[in-house]
Amino acid sequence: MTKKQLSIAEQYAADVRSSKIVACHWAQRAVERYYEDLDNAIDKGWVFSRQHAERAINFIEKLRHVKGKWAGEYLQLEPWQHFIVWNLFGWLRAGTMTRRFTEAYVEIARKNGKSTFAAAIALYLEFA
Repeated sequence: MTKKQLSIAEQYAADVRSSKIVACHWAQRAVERYYEDLDNAIDKGWVFSRQHAERAINFIEKLRHVKGKWAGEYLQLEPWQHFIVWNLFGWLRAGTMTRRFTEAYVEIARKNGKSTFAAAIALYLEFA
């Protein structure tokens, strides 16, 4: 029997939970909420779809930078960005299979690619 390999988002969550990755209180709480949701999803009428989450991540990582020193290079999401996309697009309402989350609040320091990240998510929502 082979052990299922964790996605980058799942590994990020595990590393934050075990303190291998140092994260702020809010990131730690988001990870704990993710694990609590996995445990209680069915009771709350939610399902988690790895397929939906991976599809969004794969779409975003096929996009290319259009200007600056990375022009022409593919977008490479950081593990914390994988975790955000994983949660935004993986959680669905069981009855309708519509996305559970339709809004997200992301606060990070300047020069960390917020606009590029937001644009990539917007492109996925527009075209996929």
